[in-house]
Amino acid sequence: LDRIGGLGYSITTIPLDSTLETWLNYSIIILPVGHANLTNYATFDALADDLHMYVNSGGGLWVGQPNPYQMPSGTADITWVPYALTLQYEYNESDCPPEVSDATHCITQGLPSTIFSFPADNAISYADDWQVLVVGNTTNRPGVMFAEYGSGKVLVEFSHPSPFSGCPIDDAALQRYLECLDSGTVAISEI
Repeated sequence: LDRIGGLGYSITTIPLDSTLETWLNYSIIILPVGHANLTNYATFDALADDLHMYVNSGGGLWVGQPNPYQMPSGTADITWVPYALTLQYEYNESDCPPEVSDATHCITQGLPSTIFSFPADNAISYADDWQVLVVGNTTNRPGVMFAEYGSGKVLVEFSHPSPFSGCPIDDAALQRYLECLDSGTVAISEI
């Protein structure tokens, strides 16, 4: 939160079980790291249709690393994004630093690959609607994915944004994520 606020964005923390009525007050909703856990999975799964409607109506959804390590087999279907995405808790530290796989996208254009998320969650299956922007340099697994849905946009990043993580995401990447999601007012769901 401090890093995004430090970039000049207004941030509001909203309850985990917020609905479409609340989300429509914000141009971007950020789901924080670790939200695909046993405690919260059912809540987000139940809100999937509302989240899809939010994006379809022009909202930006930033999905921080879901991190399904507590789920059975460490695997989770991320139903709250509008296109199929199944993740598994498994990563290869040698994927850091990542590589840009699409240098023409708004998020990656003109920026070095070393500032982006590496694949700390493994996308074991995903729909063709996703644009893979950044991949691990060893496994070629997605580290950052993006999709348009209706009038809105969705970003999924697969690693922790902490500047102290083993493969930190730079503030320039966070800034670009927000810009490309058409930022304005930002809400972060609590977990």
